[in-house]
Amino acid sequence: MSFSVSSSYAKLRLIVDSTTNDALPSVSNLENAAQSLPSALPAVGLGQAATTAHLLTDLTPGFNGPKTSSNYYGFVTGGVFPIAEIADNIVSAFDQNVQVHLSDQSIATAVEDKALSMLVELLDLGDGWVGKTFTTGATGANVMGLACGREAVVDARLKAAGESGGVGELGLLGACLKASIKEIQVLTTMGHSSLYKAGSIVGLGRAAVKDIATNKHEPWKMDVDALERELEIATDGVVSIVALSMGEVNTGRFATDGPDMLKKVREICDQYGAWLHIDGAFGIFARCLPSTVEFATLRRYASGIELADSICGDAHKMLNVPYDCGFFFTRSTSILSSIFQNPNAAYLSAGESSISSPLNNGLENSRRFRALPVYAVLLAYGREGLAEMFARQVRLAREVSKFLTESNDFELLATQPSQSGNFDDVHIIVIFKAKNERFNVDLVKRINATRKMYVSATKWDGKPACRIAFLRRLLHCKPVGFDPVGWSLVHDNYLGPSDRSSTISAMSFGFGVGDFLAVGKLAWAVYKSCKDAPESFNNMSTEVLLLHAVLKEVEEALADEPLTESKKLSLATIGSGCHSVLSDSQILLTKYESMGTQSRRTWDQMKWGSNDVTGLRARLTSNTILLTTFLDFASNMQRRLNRFVEELQDGKHERSVITVATVE
Repeated sequence: MSFSVSSSYAKLRLIVDSTTNDALPSVSNLENAAQSLPSALPAVGLGQAATTAHLLTDLTPGFNGPKTSSNYYGFVTGGVFPIAEIADNIVSAFDQNVQVHLSDQSIATAVEDKALSMLVELLDLGDGWVGKTFTTGATGANVMGLACGREAVVDARLKAAGESGGVGELGLLGACLKASIKEIQVLTTMGHSSLYKAGSIVGLGRAAVKDIATNKHEPWKMDVDALERELEIATDGVVSIVALSMGEVNTGRFATDGPDMLKKVREICDQYGAWLHIDGAFGIFARCLPSTVEFATLRRYASGIELADSICGDAHKMLNVPYDCGFFFTRSTSILSSIFQNPNAAYLSAGESSISSPLNNGLENSRRFRALPVYAVLLAYGREGLAEMFARQVRLAREVSKFLTESNDFELLATQPSQSGNFDDVHIIVIFKAKNERFNVDLVKRINATRKMYVSATKWDGKPACRIAFLRRLLHCKPVGFDPVGWSLVHDNYLGPSDRSSTISAMSFGFGVGDFLAVGKLAWAVYKSCKDAPESFNNMSTEVLLLHAVLKEVEEALADEPLTESKKLSLATIGSGCHSVLSDSQILLTKYESMGTQSRRTWDQMKWGSNDVTGLRARLTSNTILLTTFLDFASNMQRRLNRFVEELQDGKHERSVITVATVE
């Protein structure tokens, strides 16, 4: 088997482009991928061709879908712009180690410097951010922020005591002893877990991170009065770093409500010698939203960030560049160099330049060229293109918030509409729960078990909740408006009817009892789509035929006897499940039909059809059982099916490409 990089890339693109919209891989695909892993290092390698086949055939079906699915809402995860993917492939192809600025040898460090400068422009942070670098993410950037804060507050006490050095030179214990410091505290509100991790890494400890929120109703907001009291009562042996979350991870909310509040925080920090660090992971991009009334509240919340001593953020979130990529800005190059400078390494010296060597500005010496995808996205879309994408994400989050507020089944958390009915506080994070506490306990598990949608689990007011994040570039391609199809999966098939006197049936999600005729027609359409499909699809014929027969029975039953409201709810819920599995079958078959002969052979070789059909057949059977149980005619189902088959053979029903082979 010959190996070719170009043909391997072509196969990879085929796989990515033909991947389903499911947020998670099927259980069978995950199991197959796990079973394909070697038990130990092979004595004799497989070779490049066989290894490529293993990667593409065995492993890729086991990946989840933050890049490929429009229904992946977990972990505040961004997708990947096509231009960013191209840039990232260039990064691997040329393998630049962006560590020392050698202008006569490579353009890489100049590109990184330009990307960082354009990012400062995009965020409208103004001048003076001379210390800037790309990191592996906001976690690494938070480590840098606390390290810089630690260095600054200790250095100030050392100078006041007439001592020199610093933590970078003397070590944390040595510097603190000379400066008579017994504690370095980090004051924050609902700080991200990475802030605690950073506290541990830089020697402050997780216990140094203290929460001083306003109240339990707005736990994300900094209590400015409490902050001043905390700094004022601190003894001479206590110094402080103030860390504000601009885009709290569970709610998306901001620690301050505008520039006046942040200006007050800045004044307090200056008065008591505290370092002000802002974790702007995704919230900082609210500064890039269009300057319109629609986004005025969010832009106000994000105003004043430029007053910080250091800022961190994630590019692999809102900017939709590949993992991993974060950024860090500070106004002090002297503090940066005192911590991250590489001493006594002449071979790493670049001489005098306006562009400093990245290895002296950050954690790593050897560095991937992660700046290139950022550079490509900024250049390709510009300020206006990115602003429009950010606007669409916010609008979708607000539409979902409106939907949840009006729902009888779900409860929107952490925010309420304004008097005008708008959701001005909503950025790109929405959290909610089921009103029925019994179902809410495992709602996240129910949603994610569909494999079609993925949400993150969180807690609000001590109770389980779902968190969804709208920040992937796929949303840029979707029309503005809430798509209820994915949510019908949650409500109709997995949430179940709740114990309530006033109910909303599945019809409110786009499916009614009168739609059973349409579902029956959809079943026939699925039959017709099976032409030229793999043999495994023919194995579905019995299940689809049986489901069609039961649907016909439902039509007859509905014509003979009206249903109670509770029965209508149950039947509509089951009907939506039937519609869902038939629609998924049709999508899969249509995708197969649209592929060329060579692509179909690839499909067969990878056994995608077989794996997917197994799941579809199980769902078809499950929905049929639900319907037969509802109608209580399981005992004579075979007789009714036989009658249907006889009528089909007599020409009383339209034949399909599968029923011809199956029935005759």
